[in-house]
Order: sequence, then C-alpha cells, then structure tokens
Amino acid sequence: MDQENSPRTAAEWVKFKGVGPYTAAAIASISFADPVAVVDGNVVRVLARLTASRHHWPDRSVAVKHFTPLANTLIDSRKPGDFNQAMMELGALVCRKSSPDCLRCPVAHWCQAKALGLAESLPRFAPKTSHKVVVHRALILQADKLLIKRYPLSARRLAGMAEIPLLSDFAMTPPSSPLLSKRRTIGSVTYEEQIYFIKPDAVIGRISRKNPDFEWVKLSQLPDAALTGPHFRWLRDWVNQAGQTKHGKSLSEP
Repeated sequence: MDQENSPRTAAEWVKFKGVGPYTAAAIASISFADPVAVVDGNVVRVLARLTASRHHWPDRSVAVKHFTPLANTLIDSRKPGDFNQAMMELGALVCRKSSPDCLRCPVAHWCQAKALGLAESLPRFAPKTSHKVVVHRALILQADKLLIKRYPLSARRLAGMAEIPLLSDFAMTPPSSPLLSKRRTIGSVTYEEQIYFIKPDAVIGRISRKNPDFEWVKLSQLPDAALTGPHFRWLRDWVNQAGQTKHGKSLSEP
C-alpha cells in the first residue's frame, strides 16, 4: 500500500483486521491529522476527574465508550495528534492513578474533582467478581518423552504453542487425586490446574485415531517445544526435582 492510497481517517483504519478504535485513532490523528480522540485509561482518568464523574464503571471499556464523545468535543482540530499525545501524557505523568500531582496540572483550574477533593478516588470501577475454574490435565510419560498438545497455526488462541493435554482430550475423568496442583490468576479468574499422571497405554489408541495435534517431546528438549510459560515452568521444575511431586512420589510411578 503506497502513501498516496493509504487510509487517512480512523474510520478507514478501523476496517482493517486487528486494528481497533484506539489504534485507528492514534494512527489517523498523529500521522494524518484526523481530528478524532484517542481514549485510553489515562484519558478516562483525566476526563472523569475533570467532570467529577462518580459513576461506578463495570470496566474500563465501558468508561472509554462513555468518555469518547466528550474527548472528541475537546480535541484541537488543528493539531489533533499533539492534543492526543498531551492528554495521554497528562494522565500518565500528572493525573496519575494514585497521588495525582494537582499542583502541576495545567487544567487544575477547571477540574471539578480537585475542587471537591475527590481526585484520587476517581474514576470509580465496580469491584471485579472473582471466580475459580478447575482444569484437569494429563501428564503422560513414556520413557524419556512427554506427550504435549500442539495448537495449530490457524488457532485463534495459542497458535503454534503447546500445553500439557487436558484429561477431556481423551474423554477421561480425573483419578482420585492429582499428583500436582498449580494455580494461576488471569484477570478475575483463578485457575487451579490439577495434573494427573496417566499411563501411556490408556491413551495411545486415542492419540493415533483422533488427536493429530499431539506429539511426543524428549524431556531434554522441553525448552525448545514452545510450551506456554506456566506449563514450561511447571515441567522444568518437575524435571529439576528428578520427577518428584510435592508428596515425594515419582511421576514415573503408577
């Protein structure tokens, strides 16, 4: 795409796959002087404090949608790129989430939150509801090789990456108790990943018939297997512990 025929407005940029409103507005305003506001968390914070908005937003995306029209009315149509960068830097460096530097703020005179003594408490977001998800995984070892599941390059999630397989991949229910149990939190969700030792004989037939994405990897080659971060760390720690679980039992044992 040459410079002459490239899109010049945010409305045109957002039509491209993978380009959202934020990126589209940033490109169009900074590179092509399109008078459209860039609204991120920093800008939301500035506008929420300027207007002393005490609404409890369910999440940042809802707040961004709410404040975007206001940001568009304030933008300097002569230099929209400079305005957007100034607003983002104002939120990042002066109108900070904690300890806002109101004495140095160039818009403090118009800030309703400062006048009311509410600056540090705004914007307000509803508390996130946390919940727990239990995931059952199968650690399948054959001699010095481990079975992993490789996601295809066409996958929308974890394309080309590998993980410890799920028990459900083999239509299996969890045995009595896991040999390893690991936790990780993503956003408001805590995942408890229970890892069970499964004998290879129990799944060999199912792998060859139904699961072309499975592959055997030597334990010595795990660093090169493109495993997801948590799973690589868990397996690395297990290898470093000579295959011992927290209960002192070898994973090569039944």
